Amino acid sequence: MIAMFALLWVMGGASRAETLGQVFVRAGSWLLLVFAILLGPRPAMAGVRPVMALLCAAIALPLLQLVPLPPAWWQALPGRDILVIPGEPVTWRPWTMTPGATRNALASLIVPATMLVLLTQASERTRSWLPNMLLVMIAAAVFLGLLQFSGAGFNSPFLNDTPGQVSAIFANRNHLALFVALGCLVAPVWAFLDHKALKWRGPVAAALVLLFVLTILATGSRSGMFVGALALALALTLIGRALRRRFAHLPAWVLPTLIVVAAIVLAGFVWLSFTAERADSIDRLLDVETGTDMRRRALPVVMSMIQTYMPFGSGMGGSIRFSVFTSLETC
Repeated sequence: MIAMFALLWVMGGASRAETLGQVFVRAGSWLLLVFAILLGPRPAMAGVRPVMALLCAAIALPLLQLVPLPPAWWQALPGRDILVIPGEPVTWRPWTMTPGATRNALASLIVPATMLVLLTQASERTRSWLPNMLLVMIAAAVFLGLLQFSGAGFNSPFLNDTPGQVSAIFANRNHLALFVALGCLVAPVWAFLDHKALKWRGPVAAALVLLFVLTILATGSRSGMFVGALALALALTLIGRALRRRFAHLPAWVLPTLIVVAAIVLAGFVWLSFTAERADSIDRLLDVETGTDMRRRALPVVMSMIQTYMPFGSGMGGSIRFSVFTSLETC
């Protein structure tokens, strides 16, 4: 599992099929999966059957989309008129309109499949260390992102990252912001996993959450702000019972006051980051213009695609390609 985490941290920050990291990540995942099946313990399926069912469904969908269909069948699907070339014979085609992109989506599922097998084989002691390993990975990515933010050059040969953008181990800042937002969710829960160590874990988790929030602001990812806020809300929900139990012997007003004070402190640091011009996410949110924002320009195209291809879709991996090219043509 440590080898899998290290592999993903170093080379797993991209999703495009042509990136060099994909070769190592997928080959390494297959190698670890074979190793786990041949030499690992018997998987413990208790409690993971819903996740296994979801993963099997995710694998079955692209497989089904790649099965060749008779001409009359695939032409009956919505939006397939553009695939018919006048004067050319109509041949069998799969459900997906972009078979290459769908095959890439299918191949990428080896990563969650391998991780799920490793999790089912892991002992309770190993599982107890998972939050620690996740926090170490997230903190290391944050450190690398802060180095980029300070002006240090870093360009991974395994990713299709953009030079000069704060993206750390990922292809773009949105992916980094999502990864750091997971830290905002994991850190508070990690603090309450060991009540004996809460006295030192609590301050460490609070400091990590503050660092993670400021890093999300520094990335310039607007979606990262909303995901980070959602992660904080979910974390507060998850630890709510443990918090109430911890403060049960104190007056009822102590816990709400503590939460309000923590929110004020966090808001204060966010405000300082904004006034110091270090919160690029807020700056991009306030300075966005309708004519230059790619999301708003692509929204009509995406809505048109939904109307055209629903309910069967155009195939996994193909929607983004269609929307990008159509948006560029429109521009």
